[in-house]
Amino acid sequence: MCRQFDDRLVALLPHRGLADYRTISERISLDAVEAARWAHELADGSSELPPLVHFLRDAHGILMRELGACARAFRVEPVRVGGEGAHAFVGAPFESLHAEMLKLAERCPWPAPDVTRAELVSWAARFLVPYFRIHPFIDGNGRTARLVLEVAARRTRRMRFEWPQNARRRRS
Repeated sequence: MCRQFDDRLVALLPHRGLADYRTISERISLDAVEAARWAHELADGSSELPPLVHFLRDAHGILMRELGACARAFRVEPVRVGGEGAHAFVGAPFESLHAEMLKLAERCPWPAPDVTRAELVSWAARFLVPYFRIHPFIDGNGRTARLVLEVAARRTRRMRFEWPQNARRRRS
């Protein structure tokens, strides 16, 4: 477990022991496997995908269920993303998160199953850039975004995304 994740877990769930944090982290990893299974079944199914905002919240709820009330819920406090320095930015104001997410879903509905590979990549860029600027969840935004990309790619059958087992950046 990387130190950055330790700090966020302690902030979200204070007054726990180190063993509790390790157990929670392991359960979150298992929940990621379950979330991927759920998302793949949705993508491979014949029915339409749920609206993007609902999918994001449901996916986050499965991925981050160990966070209790924080799972599936948009954050309710300001967030500074990317640490200190030139790469840091502040996510969208938490008071406007729901409206921002609805605008994003309106601008970037799920791609049609018959899009080309180039159109799928273009959709992914149009979705990811504002999604990460909005930064709707206190934790798990990257994992949730990867799940959205996997579902879109599987649904169109144009490409597959292969993610490393631990896609988080490591601190040196």
